[in-house]
Amino acid sequence: MKTSLLLFAILLFVFRIKGQEKISFIRNSDSNLTRLLGNVREYKQFEGKNIAIVLYLVGNSYKTSSNIPAESDEVSDNLYISVSEFGEEAEKSLFILKDIFGVINLELSNTTSNDDAVTLAFSYFDRKVKLRKKYTAIVSLNKLVAINN
Repeated sequence: MKTSLLLFAILLFVFRIKGQEKISFIRNSDSNLTRLLGNVREYKQFEGKNIAIVLYLVGNSYKTSSNIPAESDEVSDNLYISVSEFGEEAEKSLFILKDIFGVINLELSNTTSNDDAVTLAFSYFDRKVKLRKKYTAIVSLNKLVAINN
C-alpha cells in the first residue's frame, strides 16, 4: 500500500512538473518601442460602458521635436490615445497628439450622454502666447473631436 501510494505521489509530481509552462525571456530589438516605453511619463485607463480608453503621455526627450529650437532644454510630450471596443473581435483605434508642452491634469470622464464616447481634458502650456490653456475633446472609437480650444 505504501509503495503504491509513493509511486502515485512520484507520478503526480512528475506530471505536474512536466505540465508547467516555462516563461521565456527575449531581448527586444525594436529600438523605437524601447524608447517609447522607456519615456512613458503618465498612464491613465478608463472603462466606459462600451469602450475602453488608455492614455500614454510620452516624453520626447529622446528626439529633437520640430517645434523646439536647438538651444532649448524644453521637452515636449506626445499623448497616445488608445481606444478599444469590448468583445472578441474588438475594433481598435490609436490617436496621437504631438509636441504638447507642460501637460498637467490629464482626465478622462464619461460626461457625454453617448455611451460610446468619453471626454478628454488636460491643461498645457501654449508657447506662442506664453499662457496655460485647457484642451478638451470628445474621444470615440473612430474619431477625436476637439471642443472649445
